[in-house]
Amino acid sequence: TRSFTIFGTAGKIVRIIFDLARYNRIPVIAEGVESEDVARELIKLGCVQAQGYLYQKPMPFSAWDKSGKLVKE
Repeated sequence: TRSFTIFGTAGKIVRIIFDLARYNRIPVIAEGVESEDVARELIKLGCVQAQGYLYQKPMPFSAWDKSGKLVKE
């Protein structure tokens, strides 16, 4: 998996996005997280929400609802 931990320009862009979001108090959800390395880098940047293959493969909503991962408020 290519990640921004390896490619400098992409990493800079991700950091700028997080800085802009933090400055403007806009929540950010990282998408496409596929490796522990990327997850660690995102945590260092202050990312508190992420999704991607690292956490769960895509599934139909009916299966997700039965998985117990559906949060009901």
